[in-house]
Amino acid sequence: MRRCGIIILLFLITFTATWMAGAAPTPVANTKHNLSTSGTGTIKSTGAGTSEICVFCHTPHSALTGSDASLRPLWNRNMSTALYTVYTSDVLSQLGGGTYPAAESPATGAHVKTRICLSCHDGTIALGSLVNMPSGVSTIPMQGTGADYKMPQTAAGYVGIDLRDDHPVAIKYVSGSGPGQDPELRGLITGNKIWLYDSTAVKTQNTTGTGYVECTSCHNAHDNQYGNFLVDSNSQSGICASCHNKTGFTLSIHDVSSLSYSPPNGTGSGVLGSTVGEVKCMDCHFPHKAGVTATAPTTPNPGMGMYLLSFQEEGSCFNNPNDRWGTAGSAGVCHGSTATGINASKRNVESETGKTYAHHVKNYTNIHKATEGKNYNPNGWLGSTPWHVECQDCHNPHTAGGVLHSIGLNTISAVSATLSPLYGAGGARMSSWPLAWTAPLSTNFTYIEPLGAVNNVSTVADKEYEVCFKCHSSFAWGAGAPPTSPSLGAAMTDQAKEFNPGNASFHPVGGTNANTAGTYTGGWNSGTQTMYCSDCHTRNGGISPLGPHGSNEKFILSYAYTDSTGAKTDPVQPSTDLCFTCHDVSTYLSGLETPAGTGTGFRNGAYNLHTRHKSLATSSASSLYAYRCVNCHTRIPHGYKNKAMIVLGTDGADVTTYAAGGSAKISSATLPASPPYGANETDNCQTGGGAPGTGCHQ
Repeated sequence: MRRCGIIILLFLITFTATWMAGAAPTPVANTKHNLSTSGTGTIKSTGAGTSEICVFCHTPHSALTGSDASLRPLWNRNMSTALYTVYTSDVLSQLGGGTYPAAESPATGAHVKTRICLSCHDGTIALGSLVNMPSGVSTIPMQGTGADYKMPQTAAGYVGIDLRDDHPVAIKYVSGSGPGQDPELRGLITGNKIWLYDSTAVKTQNTTGTGYVECTSCHNAHDNQYGNFLVDSNSQSGICASCHNKTGFTLSIHDVSSLSYSPPNGTGSGVLGSTVGEVKCMDCHFPHKAGVTATAPTTPNPGMGMYLLSFQEEGSCFNNPNDRWGTAGSAGVCHGSTATGINASKRNVESETGKTYAHHVKNYTNIHKATEGKNYNPNGWLGSTPWHVECQDCHNPHTAGGVLHSIGLNTISAVSATLSPLYGAGGARMSSWPLAWTAPLSTNFTYIEPLGAVNNVSTVADKEYEVCFKCHSSFAWGAGAPPTSPSLGAAMTDQAKEFNPGNASFHPVGGTNANTAGTYTGGWNSGTQTMYCSDCHTRNGGISPLGPHGSNEKFILSYAYTDSTGAKTDPVQPSTDLCFTCHDVSTYLSGLETPAGTGTGFRNGAYNLHTRHKSLATSSASSLYAYRCVNCHTRIPHGYKNKAMIVLGTDGADVTTYAAGGSAKISSATLPASPPYGANETDNCQTGGGAPGTGCHQ
């Protein structure tokens, strides 16, 4: 009998050593996996249950039998028979040209390491339902559970049977850049604590496609020294980075930001980091229960868990009112309306998107896909991909920086390749501009995939307008009619047609403009600079975030641009009119040009005719000739087929769209290339303001 006891003791020591090999000295008794009456967690046996600890998973006799029993050392729990919905995403399904192996059901034989975890965490089996009950116990009542003693949905460890909001398990790890491979998985898993498992559940670190990711790749049920039973510290997202190598992430704002951000890391002694740049992946992602709402952060929401974002879509950017751990102070470093600390107002994107005219990202749910332009349809992509806008349509959070552009540029890379807020975004490149004032064909565009989305071969958008053209040009709607602007309720116009550098006049977005007339302010000059779209389309006033997130002015403009521009009662045109934030208003108010032709060029001898129209507009008596800017120039000032963006009454169908009120004041004009205009008023304009002979410059 004594000899038998020694043998049993030796067996138990060997069993324990096998399971605890490499584990830190953190006894299970002091973790949430102690479900006995002595447990330290909220879920545990009541006083009428049992004080035994290991019995909830193991038994020394009459363990669960079956084909994989040897892989479940002395297992004392019934295995779930649930039908699992596995993780998937558009990126995963298109990896390797659509040949990357999809996640398998954890119920299949190869995935016993995952099934033993799910036998508690999927919430289908009572936690006290054991193969062998402790001596003298018929049932084990539990507290902190549902009435059925199953793990409740609100529990931190609840996974459920719908695994779409959880990191993929039962999925092969295939790194590489060829068919059926993922170029953003490391070819060699760093460290020795992250393990894959082969088809027989044996540990491996083979990353060529025979190893599976299982729950036990990241978790060790017997050791909680790092919190959340992780196999290693996830400080600075170390576990994430052991496998994932996101293209362009190094030196992105989410990699280098020093803003204070210190979320907890479960019950362990380690922390994820103390700044945004240290927390890294976990700033935005959550491996379990991803895609939740801010009001129900512990309730699973599997349908919104794609990409494992902490909250639903833009909610992960706003992180508002609390971060994923319920910490208000940490959430304040993100882009929500509760932003606090240094440059808080410049990070508050959420409030901007709530303005009257904005990219209303909150209006769309579960539409955006990272690969939505991959299979671009020459007839436009809005038919198969419903009209929407999300933060990720313009920004790539893995590559975006925080350095704003400089005046006089329209490039992204010239600012600082990995530091521009737009770096790594997808777009529509003009592979060739069409003829002047001609709608582009599908062959004029080349789709630019966001960096790292699928193939990792993107040339990235290097001009801001390429990001805008994805939606604001015929690239989006093809040869059909333009869609209606969600903010204005009016038909959009083809900005690829308007910004064409071959047009007679254009703002220098698609290329430099040879215009030399007039003088400029705010750091601008004539003829040599290019522009961002967001030089005009950006916040209105204050110190809120730059960019076309939102404005109280129409068209998401920084200042007012209306039919009254150029017809104010103030004799000095106010700088609050959009045009005069760049175009020096004094050019249009000086009566005489000295020498003649050095002003705007629109003159009668040396007399500035812009001044004449201005003075008449501000005179006490109403005048027929008190023309406003938009009475002569296009009301959509991107570009036009005539010089100086002048709309003529003879311009046919264009008059309806580009002239104020659908009618042009100028019936005809002489606009020679050189000099800019004629020397006299009759050389330049012939208008028909009323009855024959009553117009000016007849």
